[in-house]
Amino acid sequence: MSRAQLKKYLQGLGEAELREVILGLYDARKEAKEYLEFFIDPDIKDTVEKYRKLLTRQYFNSKGRPLKRFPLSEGNRLVKNAVTLGIPPEEACDIMVYNLEDAISWLVMRRSMGQTAWTALINTFRRAADYAFAYGLTEIMKERFDRLMKYSRHAPGHLRVEERLAQEYEEASIHNGNDHEDGLEDSNISENG
Repeated sequence: MSRAQLKKYLQGLGEAELREVILGLYDARKEAKEYLEFFIDPDIKDTVEKYRKLLTRQYFNSKGRPLKRFPLSEGNRLVKNAVTLGIPPEEACDIMVYNLEDAISWLVMRRSMGQTAWTALINTFRRAADYAFAYGLTEIMKERFDRLMKYSRHAPGHLRVEERLAQEYEEASIHNGNDHEDGLEDSNISENG
């Protein structure tokens, strides 16, 4: 069913029927329940904190040890859920970067040598950088992006993760029409390795 068809159908419902559809949706889907609760009472601070905790639980146990399976795809799903709630861009970007911080910590703590996991992290980093540039949040997030870059030095050297993150950041800047003034602290990372 298309959005237009749904709109037409909903316009044909009476107020009581529409209320029942919404209540049925609320009961049927966890995501719908969360969306409606946020719509009615948009407590942004609590929502951000809730998603930060959910992300950390995806990567680490209660003692702070990394879980066995690399949960980046689940972390990305949680980020997407948070963004679709309609939270402001700054908070959405905060959650994106928090996911990256947990993911890179997991990879370093597990001493991951797998190229696939690091490449997935780099792709997620690029999406977060694109988002930050698109919404003019690079000044606010610059320090955290810098820390991610520096922490990536713990990745296996042959994967050139730090260099690749710097390249993705630079390309996100260009793609989103920004000057290089928003560049990372260490602008010649790719040159110096």
